[in-house]
Amino acid sequence: MQGYASREAALAILLEQEATGAFLKDLFPRFTSDLAKPDRGLVREICLGVIRNRSLLDYNIDAYATKKPGPGALRALLRISAYQLLFLDTPAFAAVNLGVELAKQRLGKHQGGFVNAVLKKLAAAGKLVPPGETLKAQAVAFSHPEWLVRRWHKRLGPLGVRRALERNNQEAPHYLRVNPVRATVAEAQAALTALGVTADPDPEAPFFLRLSGDGAGEAALHSDLFARGALSFQDPAAALIARLAAWQPSESLLDLCSAPGGKAACLLESVWPSAPAGPVVCNDISFRRLRRIRDAIDRLGHGRLAPLVMDPARPALRAFFDCIVVDAPCSNLGVIRRRPEARWRHGPEDFSRLAAVQRDLLASAARLASPLGRIVYATCSPEEEETIEVVRAFLAEHPDWKLDPASGFLPAWAVKQECLWLHPGESEYDGFFAARLVREKSIV
Repeated sequence: MQGYASREAALAILLEQEATGAFLKDLFPRFTSDLAKPDRGLVREICLGVIRNRSLLDYNIDAYATKKPGPGALRALLRISAYQLLFLDTPAFAAVNLGVELAKQRLGKHQGGFVNAVLKKLAAAGKLVPPGETLKAQAVAFSHPEWLVRRWHKRLGPLGVRRALERNNQEAPHYLRVNPVRATVAEAQAALTALGVTADPDPEAPFFLRLSGDGAGEAALHSDLFARGALSFQDPAAALIARLAAWQPSESLLDLCSAPGGKAACLLESVWPSAPAGPVVCNDISFRRLRRIRDAIDRLGHGRLAPLVMDPARPALRAFFDCIVVDAPCSNLGVIRRRPEARWRHGPEDFSRLAAVQRDLLASAARLASPLGRIVYATCSPEEEETIEVVRAFLAEHPDWKLDPASGFLPAWAVKQECLWLHPGESEYDGFFAARLVREKSIV
């Protein structure tokens, strides 16, 4: 049946994501490599759409299901079909028939009949949205966990939380970082224009280009410019972190949680054409993840990047570093529009566990810092437990360290409590946090 393979792949990806918590971007290549390019695009659209609208899809499914299905294949299959009916221009008969056939093949004839009944009612009724503007209704309408909506409402207020929810369900814009080793910004713009892609420099990060136009990201990805290492995809918040680090080529540099090496590459490019005096050490605890740094070394031409597999809690290094970047593992709640599954991967009970890891990483960084060294602690989460509270705990346990005000390095709109602190919906950037920490005697 035409279209069956793409729906089958979408189902496999969503079930794997539900079982393992993996990010969709890591699952797409595994399950779509044998599909034609249009089908790969459809699988991506369906999977991202299902995750972004999961609560609203379930609200519609449960309105017509005589018995609400639990987690697993039946629920995922209904979500896939409901998303096509309610959000895509897939003909209703095609969405229903493909859903029923997939149910029969995977779950049996009886479940095929159940799916048929639910989907036909959905097709006839159209999209239902919970009435009212309560936080519970917004959690369903924008498909975010209710605990997260309540948390953000308390912090951001009614207008701020709505902006954040709306932003998280939008497709993230494509930003490119121009590698000055391979091309100037003007050369990159001209080459992209020739491909029909509009690329505008970011005012706060002039080496970053924002793409616009249908298919702009795909065109850039498959361009000669990208192949020869002139471009990388990255949010311009990385440039703000580089500004906060204020690393100089004469200083030693350690990227403690480096994979895939994007921030280390950004730091190197920020000082071009100067070259560092020594290697830029890029550490990660995972050899599998660290292998991805080969892209920055080979394609981008950053041979100064030196991969190192090391447990930061048990540092094997005898060296000390002037500048250490700690891009700590976190909940990813600041980058939900790029990683929509992040909203479902964690609950409020996870913050204490994540914060313990983050505090340990900061303590390890302090042991590896030179006497006049500094640390930039960063997360792609805006949550207090993973950001300012981790910094405060570190400072309480390390009285020889101090917060160096971010206002001396960054624009005012990006600074809160003297840290880089952005929440989704507050700017064009994703949500990020970064604090610049220095030994107290090194502050002038």
